[in-house]
Amino acid sequence: MHSRIWNTGTDQNRIDFSFALVVEEVANFRNSIMALLRERGWLVHGTNCAEEALRLLAHIPYSLIVVDSELPGMGGIDFGRVLKRSREWQAIRVVVINSSSSPNLQSRVGGCGAYQASKSSWESDLFEFLAEEGVPT
Repeated sequence: MHSRIWNTGTDQNRIDFSFALVVEEVANFRNSIMALLRERGWLVHGTNCAEEALRLLAHIPYSLIVVDSELPGMGGIDFGRVLKRSREWQAIRVVVINSSSSPNLQSRVGGCGAYQASKSSWESDLFEFLAEEGVPT
């Protein structure tokens, strides 16, 4: 999902941007994910809570959201469920980062239509997911 910034009627003049949102409470970790995505051409925003992320979604056409499973308030899995149930947002790719390898958690992440990435290997997990989705990394 790309946002068309300007349209002169010909595709050769079209500019597409890929927007990503990182929802992570820990600022240093959030900034690391954001920096890595920016290095690969994404326009990235960050926030520390899912509720704020929902407000941003109303204004920006994100095609990727990376969210921590253990946020205070609405956690990453509940956030993923909200997106999956929304007609407007269900096509957004969601990656849930967590520190547990519990089969129950994996099932819950999959049940909300998200991809699970491990906190210990988030970088390789994230870009493996994007490559599987056909998104240039």
